[in-house]
Amino acid sequence: YFYISEELNSELFIDPLNRRIYEAFVGLVLKGLEPNLLMVKTELEKNGINHNIGNHLEQLRDYAPVKANIHHYVSELKNQWLKSTATKQTTNFYKEVNQIENKAEDTIANIKCRKLLF
Repeated sequence: YFYISEELNSELFIDPLNRRIYEAFVGLVLKGLEPNLLMVKTELEKNGINHNIGNHLEQLRDYAPVKANIHHYVSELKNQWLKSTATKQTTNFYKEVNQIENKAEDTIANIKCRKLLF
């Protein structure tokens, strides 16, 4: 954990379950423990997360990066997070622009109606 702790934080995990798994792992490390899958599973269950967690942890174990490649995986995680964040921000921006356009069109239509009435 300390090998990558400066590069990685829970907010980089897009999947909320993966974020909670990472937080449980870090919590155990900060208690001075050396976590294993069973300890992480138990910690998650204490916090009310038990839906299919065992299977999810097994899948993570099968795809966990080796220490030699960890910086590459952290870099990929950051890139995925950046893309996801940029997509969300872009979507929100276009929604706001669309709302402004709709309000402007309504205002123009109201002005035209008033001019016709007078």
